[in-house]
Amino acid sequence: MEQIIDFGKIIKRLALIKGLILLEDFDDMQSQLDKLKGITDDATINKIIKDIDSKFYSDAVREIETFINENQKLVIYEDPEIESLKIEIKKLEIEVTALSDEIADTEKLIHDFGIRHSRELGEISK
Repeated sequence: MEQIIDFGKIIKRLALIKGLILLEDFDDMQSQLDKLKGITDDATINKIIKDIDSKFYSDAVREIETFINENQKLVIYEDPEIESLKIEIKKLEIEVTALSDEIADTEKLIHDFGIRHSRELGEISK
């Protein structure tokens, strides 16, 4: 099965790596670089990775800018609010499930009380 390459995420990750290079934050950059490795067989991305591993940061930044500029037109706009709303939906689904479980537990407790009530006071209440 062929893996679909999400150029939008690759471009975002490359922009992040570029920013980390400019900030000289090499620890965080390496973790982002590790996530980028193996995603695609693109020669430019492999060259960027090789340049960063070889500490040729200026070449890597230039290649990142070129890659982003050449591939930016391929990116479909994704509203960042949509992703945050999806996360909120998942959170709300979990809350709804928890409340449904709580309702079911309460209904069972009421049912058990009704049974015990009938058993204990059934003869008296008639």
